[in-house]
Amino acid sequence: MNDATDQPGSERPSYGSGMSDLYDERMYQPSLQLGTQLLAIARAEFNFGDRARILELGAGTGHMACQLARDGHEVTALDRSPSMVEKLLAKARKPDLLDRLRVVQADMCELNLDTTFDLIMASGNTINHVASRQLLDRLLNRARLHARNHTLIAFDFNTRLGLESWNSVSVMDSPNRTVISKGWYQHGDPLARMRMTGFSRNADHAWERFDEVITNLALPCSDLVDLLEHNHWSNVLLARPDGAHLDTESAEEQPTIMVVARARMAPQ
Repeated sequence: MNDATDQPGSERPSYGSGMSDLYDERMYQPSLQLGTQLLAIARAEFNFGDRARILELGAGTGHMACQLARDGHEVTALDRSPSMVEKLLAKARKPDLLDRLRVVQADMCELNLDTTFDLIMASGNTINHVASRQLLDRLLNRARLHARNHTLIAFDFNTRLGLESWNSVSVMDSPNRTVISKGWYQHGDPLARMRMTGFSRNADHAWERFDEVITNLALPCSDLVDLLEHNHWSNVLLARPDGAHLDTESAEEQPTIMVVARARMAPQ
C-alpha cells in the first residue's frame, strides 16, 4: 500500500468541504452502524472471513474503512469527492493504517482498479446515489469485473417506502453550521431529492455558503434483484437490518433493506 491517493479516470462534480464537515459532525454514525450490520449478515449467511480484501464504495470520510483496517482487513476505500478523500487520508494516517488502507478518488460507476476483492460493500444508501437504473447496471457490472468467483457484494438500500420520509423539512444548527434540509419524493418518481442549504465555518473560521443537492434512486426491489442477477451476482439475499430474511414483496414494506449476493462465474 502507499500513502498517495490514486486517481484513475475523470471526475464529475461532487460534494464540497462543507458536506464533508457535516458528514463528520452529524451523518457518519448511521452509515457506520449499517456497515457493521452488513458485515454481520455476510458472516452469518455466507461464512465471510475475519481477514479479507475489501473494497468500500462511497467511503466518505472513512469511518467504516478505518474500522475495517483496524480489524485486520486489507481495505481499498473509494470516493469521488476530493474533500471526503482528504479527510479520509487524515484519519488513516493517525492510527498508522496506510499499510492496510488504500485510498482511491474516483467515480464508483467508472470503477477500474488493478485487483479483485473478497467483499465489495457500500453503506449509508451509497448505492441509491447512483442517478439512474442504467448507471446502477453499469456499477454492478464494473463491480463484477473486480470480483473473484464467490466474492460477495453487500449494501444497504433505501426502498421507495423509505424515500417517502424525505418529504420533510429539518434544521441542523450547531456553532459551526446552520443547515436547512428540504426533501421531496412522490411515489413513481425515478429519484428522491433533498436540498441542503445554509452556512458553515471554513478552516479559517469564516462563514461560507453551504448548498448541496442529494438524490436517491427509487427502484422496486424486484428490479434491484434482476439487475444483480443480470450482472452475474447470484444467491441474492434481502434482509432487514436485524438479519431477518425478506422476499421482494415484503422488502417493499421496509424503509431500508440489506442486500448481499455472491459472484458467480460469467458464461464464456
